Amino acid sequence: MLQYATYFLYVLVSWDVWITFAQHQNIAPHHSAVYNPQSALDQIGVHQQQWFSYNSLRQALTDEKINKLEMGLLALQKELESQLQTLRKLQEFEKERIIVKRIIKPIFEKIGSRYFYIEKQIKVNWYAAFNKCRQMGGHLANIQDWTELHAIFSRVPRASYWIDMVMNTGREGNYLSTLTGKMRQYARWWGTQYDNDKNNCVDVYGLYMYKSDCHKEYFFVCQAEPWY
Repeated sequence: MLQYATYFLYVLVSWDVWITFAQHQNIAPHHSAVYNPQSALDQIGVHQQQWFSYNSLRQALTDEKINKLEMGLLALQKELESQLQTLRKLQEFEKERIIVKRIIKPIFEKIGSRYFYIEKQIKVNWYAAFNKCRQMGGHLANIQDWTELHAIFSRVPRASYWIDMVMNTGREGNYLSTLTGKMRQYARWWGTQYDNDKNNCVDVYGLYMYKSDCHKEYFFVCQAEPWY
C-alpha cells in the first residue's frame, strides 16, 4: 500500500513539474509536442535541490536562533546566580549584625544621641583601649562637642580616660580621629600644653583634654558603631 502511495505521489509531482515546464515553453498539455521524460526528471531534480537548499537555510536560521536563545538564558542564569550570592551575603551580614547588636546592647548605654561604654575598672594603654573597643563592636569615643563631653564625663569618677584622638604623624599640634582620618572637630585643652615625641595620644580628665604618652595606662570610653 505504501509503495502505491509513493508511486502516486511521484506521478503527481512529475505531472506538476511537466505542466510548469510546458507553460514555460508555451506548450499546452494536449499539444502534439513530444514529451521528454528526461526533461521532467531534470525539473524534479531542480525542485529537489531548491527544497534541500530551503531546508538547509531554514535549519541554519533555526540553529542561530536557538544559539542566541541559549546564550541569553546562560547570561540570565549567571546574573541571577550573582544576585542570589549577593543576597546571601547580605543575609549573612544582617545575621552577624543582629548577633553583635544583641551582644553589645547590654554593654553600651545611650548618652545624648549616641551609645557609649565607659570602662571604670581596668586601665590599659591607648593601643589596648583601641583594640578592646573594636572587639566590643565599637571604637574609641570621638567627642563631637561640649554637650557630649559634659554628658559623658560629668557622670564618671574623676580619672583619665582615653578617647579617639592622636597626633597626626609628622605634624605636631595637629590631632586627628582614627575613625574618620580627619582633623579633630572639637577639643577642650587644659591650659597651655606643649607637644613632644611622647605625648601623641589624648585623654580626658575632668572636663578637659590632655596630651599624654600613649603607653600610659588609663581607663577609656568606647563609642558604638553608627548602625547601633
